[in-house]
Amino acid sequence: MLKNIKIENFKCFENEIIDLKPLTLITGTNSSGKSSLLQAILLLGDHKDLEITNYLQTLGSFDDLKNKYINPDAYYINAEFSDGQNASLTFCKKIEMFGKHDSYLSYPNNLTYLNANRQVFKEIQGVVPSTKEERKFGISGEYITVYFDKFKDEPIEEKLITKAAPSYTLEGQTNFWLNKITNYSYELQTESSGSSHVRTFYKNDEGLTFKPGNIGTGISFLSTIIIACLSAKPNNIIIIENPEIHLHPQSQSNLAGFFAFIASKGIQLIIETHNDHLLNRTRYEVFKENIKSSDVIIHYKKYKEPFEKININNMGMFVDKNNENSFPKGFYDATLQEIFTINRGD
Repeated sequence: MLKNIKIENFKCFENEIIDLKPLTLITGTNSSGKSSLLQAILLLGDHKDLEITNYLQTLGSFDDLKNKYINPDAYYINAEFSDGQNASLTFCKKIEMFGKHDSYLSYPNNLTYLNANRQVFKEIQGVVPSTKEERKFGISGEYITVYFDKFKDEPIEEKLITKAAPSYTLEGQTNFWLNKITNYSYELQTESSGSSHVRTFYKNDEGLTFKPGNIGTGISFLSTIIIACLSAKPNNIIIIENPEIHLHPQSQSNLAGFFAFIASKGIQLIIETHNDHLLNRTRYEVFKENIKSSDVIIHYKKYKEPFEKININNMGMFVDKNNENSFPKGFYDATLQEIFTINRGD
């Protein structure tokens, strides 16, 4: 797992070391640098997949990625892993690149990245060659139903199995969590059409079937996240942007419970979110001892300011670096003043 990442002169970063835990939540104001942190992690990887390579190339050249306020001749990224290994990367203005990429961050084998521009499942999806080890989902989740169809009847990792589910297979476990998170009686179903296409649909408890586009965008997005997490192996790293998109507040909260479950089983989740329901439920999961407080960290970012670290103690309370019950101004208090005004009747 990633222990921390040091970033110098890259985009909005001047010189920061950011601690990472099994469950790391990245939050903050718009355009403050949250996605830049995720991009820095991805740049360190030893990626043999053309898709992620093309995505990283869209970020631009050295002049696009350097800290424009400092105007340096180079920027530097270093990751330290929990076993003491390191991966580093240096980009220079005159030298294209030198440094060390690390196989611990190899997309898609042991690193999954789902961006915010996820796709609603297509009813008919062309088959993309993939192995179970590769876990080729697509950075927008566009291939995940093909993966699901191919491996849905195989059991998932033993640690990730929930015994209350109807089966230990990827299909049984996925649909258990889909229902638990949404409180809906829908099941994700797929059918192979020869060797070239996969048909995807949902079935309710009355046996009625629905096209993916006819039951709500959030259900497809959520299904993608569940499948990606349940297909992971110990020490895999999963990066997800805005997992709460198009979900009801109760489902957003329940999703945080799922994340706590996955992170407690030895899989590292790095989540970018703006959602207070997700943050609140994470506190509750710590309070209920479903995940250790030492395995959770929140990083809050404001424009042109460094990331600020927020921990959660054993009682589920936000605490600062001095272990005091506190949180930064602007974090989590957007509506507090309005609520106090209502309560006072002002």
